[in-house]
Amino acid sequence: MSAMPKITEISKCRWFTPAMVTLIFIPLLFLNIRHDHDWGGDFAQYMAQADNIVHFRAMENTGYVYNEAFPSLAPKAYPPGFPLIIAPVTAIFGNAIPPYNYLISLFLIATAVTTVLLLQKKAGIWAAIALSIIIYYNPYLVKFKSEVMADIPFSFLVAVFVSMVHKQESLSGRRWIFAGLIAGYAAATKTAGASLLAALMIYSLQQMISSFISEKKIRKAIGMASGPMKGLAAGIGLSVVFSLLFLHSDKGSLSYLNTFSFSNILSSVSLNIFGYAEVIRYFFAGAAAPSHWVAALAGSAMIIFFITGLFLSFTQKPGVLEWTTLVYFGVLFIYPYQNSGFRFLIPIVPLMLYYIIHTATSLKNARGGTLIAVFTMVMMCIQYFPMLNDLQHSTQTIQEGPYKSNVVSAFRQIQSLTPENALIVFKKPLVLARYTGRQSMSH
Repeated sequence: MSAMPKITEISKCRWFTPAMVTLIFIPLLFLNIRHDHDWGGDFAQYMAQADNIVHFRAMENTGYVYNEAFPSLAPKAYPPGFPLIIAPVTAIFGNAIPPYNYLISLFLIATAVTTVLLLQKKAGIWAAIALSIIIYYNPYLVKFKSEVMADIPFSFLVAVFVSMVHKQESLSGRRWIFAGLIAGYAAATKTAGASLLAALMIYSLQQMISSFISEKKIRKAIGMASGPMKGLAAGIGLSVVFSLLFLHSDKGSLSYLNTFSFSNILSSVSLNIFGYAEVIRYFFAGAAAPSHWVAALAGSAMIIFFITGLFLSFTQKPGVLEWTTLVYFGVLFIYPYQNSGFRFLIPIVPLMLYYIIHTATSLKNARGGTLIAVFTMVMMCIQYFPMLNDLQHSTQTIQEGPYKSNVVSAFRQIQSLTPENALIVFKKPLVLARYTGRQSMSH
């Protein structure tokens, strides 16, 4: 009989690290699985669009009547990427919430694993795991994953894209195309995904210009940029195909552009910079954190180290990661909406951690980085545990929303007492339209 493989031999296998990291994050699959949903609104629109896809109906015909005087509530239709992801769940389980929770939990686990695999190349496996635990076991994210929203699947797509292009010098044309397709699907999942395509375009131009300046040959300059240009073409092509298949020209997520006011852009930038800085600090504290000072220090350190790392990277030759970060934050800063909390930052977290590590490794005395990361993780987990415990115990309590018994009864009465073509004005029109089958709009 052959001898059992040694532990050291197993640890050298390609699958060992991903499997070990997956086991560390697998508890996320079972934390905060709910049978209800809050009022929200976006989740109902996503489910309605997925239901339309399943039944081969026009995706945007959800019953929600778009009010041009109130464009920030929701677009006429969200991009098709996330409805396509949840369409099989909608087809089998309808409005039952737990299957969606499990699906989004799987995406969160996949995002965490991808983040660790990205960071370990700069910080080592244990520091990468420690930093990722601080983020992905945060009570905010554990609570947020119970909402049927596109942000976490979108974050996974961004993490995969970043992992693929962070060593852009050695990428083959085929990998550039695959990275471009990931970026294209990200753009078809959330409009902010267009920042990935913009980063590919900027990097392509950078490669062409720098090559032409040094070589003075147009063909060689174009050849230097051929890889990212192939990826850009593939991404734009996929995004256009999705738009043509699922969205009409006048009924899509582009209606969100109505919320922009270029006359107030400086005010939006100022408010957003301050707001997201506070959001990062609050992310580590939470309303029930036992020691706010630990969280305040962690949030402040994250901001300072991230900005420093990004600046240091730009002083060298910027690549796709730097342009992705800059463009994404540029979009966040000019977007005139200040009530998103941390959820718009979730997709950029892997890059923020990447530049935090870049700052740490740039310091002369950074040998104890792993020890500091593990110590910080322990301190933050002490903060997290009571909040996670309370969150887990709250899963059996039906929160205010469409699954509350009195709301269920009210929606049934609306179905029985109103004609099918009724138009109802309601504060949460996306929810009413989904759960009653009646048209609804907000004043």
